[in-house]
Amino acid sequence: MNDQGPRSDFANSPLGVHLTLSLEAAWVLVPSSQAGIVGPEIDWENEVARKTFPAPPDAAPRPGHDPAPSHWLELWHVDDQADVLRAWQRVADTGQHEDTGQSIDASARVRIRAAEPRTDVHSRSDWELTFTTIASGQVVAVARDVTRDVATQAKLDEATAVYQSLVISLPINVFRKDRDGRFVFANPQFCATVGRTLDELLNRTDFDLFPWALADKY
Repeated sequence: MNDQGPRSDFANSPLGVHLTLSLEAAWVLVPSSQAGIVGPEIDWENEVARKTFPAPPDAAPRPGHDPAPSHWLELWHVDDQADVLRAWQRVADTGQHEDTGQSIDASARVRIRAAEPRTDVHSRSDWELTFTTIASGQVVAVARDVTRDVATQAKLDEATAVYQSLVISLPINVFRKDRDGRFVFANPQFCATVGRTLDELLNRTDFDLFPWALADKY
């Protein structure tokens, strides 16, 4: 790692110290210095980023730079690289006021997959990238591993789908209300029983739908 110049300055800054100690992968990205390449390159990264996302074997570092600065976009799944590039570019482009040249706050978040699955943890690796401007032309990218969150959500969605298919097909009245007594779900059997469509029931109470005496009873 080259510790001279701006990179050393960032590492010793409060934000640099914070990201150095962070348990999440973090990079400082700057626009590519290579002719004809539109995208970010690495200006600084923490130890977590180096260990979790090693540079590709064929990535040759520039003189005085470690790791290779131009491989960063290749860390992410090829199908997600366009989303990553758009998110970085949106933050990088809005990080400097066009008229005054002063740095302004800008941030973006995108959920993507890593290029190579982390077989030590899961068969696939899902990440949430957050981009934030820190100076003109400089963007901090922080990657949070959300693989377990994605897997948990997938299981929840599957369980919900099974539940929905079950209650929809049951030949009995099934409905659900929130704490304020508003309908949030009703199966077709219940809708037919009360002579209302689901859209007519949702977010309404018994008092909105039925005579007061009957609504007060139930």
